[in-house]
Amino acid sequence: MVKRHTKLKGARFWLRRIWHWSWLVTLPVTIVILIWGVETYKRYETFGVRYRSEPFSAKLLIIGKMEFDHFIEIVKVGLKGRPGFGENQLKTIDLFLNEADEEKLNSNLPHSGREYVKGRLLHSNEKLYNVKIKYRGILPSTGDIIRNL
Repeated sequence: MVKRHTKLKGARFWLRRIWHWSWLVTLPVTIVILIWGVETYKRYETFGVRYRSEPFSAKLLIIGKMEFDHFIEIVKVGLKGRPGFGENQLKTIDLFLNEADEEKLNSNLPHSGREYVKGRLLHSNEKLYNVKIKYRGILPSTGDIIRNL
């Protein structure tokens, strides 16, 4: 009986100790969940309630996942630091087009930006290339997205 009582006393000791210090885990997790919830709600209110984003709909689940992924990226950058901070790692190019072609691109956006216009590109090797220019944006084509829905 003495051994069993000693084991039980040791288990109680560790359970109390874990319970005593559990706030060190619970508090940060709760803070992260609260921040995530508030940011998700703010983004949902902005895009799901204030603005009509038809034919797309701002679903709370999708916005919550997006905010979670964004939070993870912020944490990664905070832990690793910004790669190449202070130095520009992007190569620059210069595009040249005449005003008439620029007006043609901007005339009836977003529809006019899908048409190519002639231009020139100056690359880092100081050579000019004849190119066709159009606006691409962050999405391949709005029409493709609507068709795929």
